[in-house]
Amino acid sequence: MVGIDSAKGQVSGINVVSNSETAGLGAKSTDPEFSDQYKGKPLEELSVLKNGTPGDTEIKAISGATITSTAVTNGVDAAIEVYNNSLK
Repeated sequence: MVGIDSAKGQVSGINVVSNSETAGLGAKSTDPEFSDQYKGKPLEELSVLKNGTPGDTEIKAISGATITSTAVTNGVDAAIEVYNNSLK
C-alpha cells in the first residue's frame, strides 16, 4: 500500500500488507527501518542502492534481500506512475 501526499508532491508512506519472505531477510521489508525510507520521497522513479548513503530518489536495500527491496520499490514506482499519469 502506498500513500501519496498530493499537496506536497511526495510519498507519505508505504505498508507491506503481507509477505511470505524469509524471516530475517526479505521479511524486514515490513520493518520501519526499511519502509520509513519512502516517506518524503518525490513522486518520480525510485531506485535501490546496495551500499552507501541514498540520495533523494534512492532507497537503501535490505542487506541480503536486494530482490525484495527492488520488488517493493517497483511497487511504489508503479503507484507513483499511476498517480502521475492518471490521478494528478
